[in-house]
Amino acid sequence: MFIDRYIKKVCSKIRYGSLTLNVKGKSYEFYGELEGPSVHLTISRISMIWDLYFRGSVGLGEAYIKKKFEADDLSKFLEFGALNERAFGNEMSGSKFYRFLSKKYMNKTKNSLFQSKKNIHAHYDLGNDFYLEWLDDTLTYSSGFFKTGLETLSEAQKNKFESLIEGNEPRPGDHVLEIGSGWGSFAFYLISKFPDIKIDTLTISKEQYEFVKTKIREHHLENKLNVIYKDYREHQGEYSRIYSIEMFEAVGIQYWQTYFEKIKDLLKPSGVFSMQTIVIFEDFFERYTRKIDFIQKYIFPGGMLPSVKALEKIANQKKFDFQIKNQMADSYYQTLEMWRKNFNNKWDIIKNLGYSEDFKRMWNFYLSYCSGGFKAKTIDVYQIDFINK
Repeated sequence: MFIDRYIKKVCSKIRYGSLTLNVKGKSYEFYGELEGPSVHLTISRISMIWDLYFRGSVGLGEAYIKKKFEADDLSKFLEFGALNERAFGNEMSGSKFYRFLSKKYMNKTKNSLFQSKKNIHAHYDLGNDFYLEWLDDTLTYSSGFFKTGLETLSEAQKNKFESLIEGNEPRPGDHVLEIGSGWGSFAFYLISKFPDIKIDTLTISKEQYEFVKTKIREHHLENKLNVIYKDYREHQGEYSRIYSIEMFEAVGIQYWQTYFEKIKDLLKPSGVFSMQTIVIFEDFFERYTRKIDFIQKYIFPGGMLPSVKALEKIANQKKFDFQIKNQMADSYYQTLEMWRKNFNNKWDIIKNLGYSEDFKRMWNFYLSYCSGGFKAKTIDVYQIDFINK
């Protein structure tokens, strides 16, 4: 039977942890030689195997959404998958035909000036009420920085802001730029800590723009803080400090050079650009760029994670000094686990906003997929300074 052979072929390559698999009453057990999570998976519909075989991680996520399988701990299962990336790599890439379709999809969703607004709208314009329910009270949708592991999520977000500007603090009279406003948490943090500066913050999310604009008006900060509904490529100005938190992942590989050319154009001589971004482990970068994964199809269309070497290469090409400040995979794991708990605890309220059970399972898979990657260290999050020479 093909299914039986396929399961044994794939799972016999496991190196980390153990897997107990129940497929319609038939049990399998597989053990790696290295330490890792022990996971239990129950497959109720055999078509889940075909989903994985033909469409890789996209098929796996779709199978979860459609309740074709259940894991005793979804986050641990996806950590297990990430740890065994080298063993499962070919299977998680999908068929050759699917990889061909992936390239078509990637071209369709690449972040042109027109398409980038559509891509951002697909995720960030789900509705402010949705995000208000499960983010912390700073409304920050990026990794916190847990220095002790005992902080609240709000405290960890403040730690993140402080560590990002360390060594690149604004000076009185500075005009600074933020690329990617979010719901304004970082911009409002800056203006409260450095009241003698002016801030421009850019967004192409209509929902976030209206939210931040209203908050600026409520706090009477119109002369200090300016939210601008504009793509970074169209913005003009000159700044001594530029900051961006987890926006670069949405730029798209086709526009990485353009992005840093624009940063160069906007920065004053000796100015500093401080960025927080998710990165992918170097060994997986090349294969990752050739296909779409679950996140790119269902969560962040047009997105692409860089590797550290890819960023350093561009920095050298554009004549920036490249300085890594912080590496925070464990903090992102903790952030994601808190988000997932909050999301599920608030599900009854979120459901009443009009979201379906499929949406709930999709978001649980998304948050678990990411937390598993950070736990396994196949992805990480860095804070980096790019100093204009």
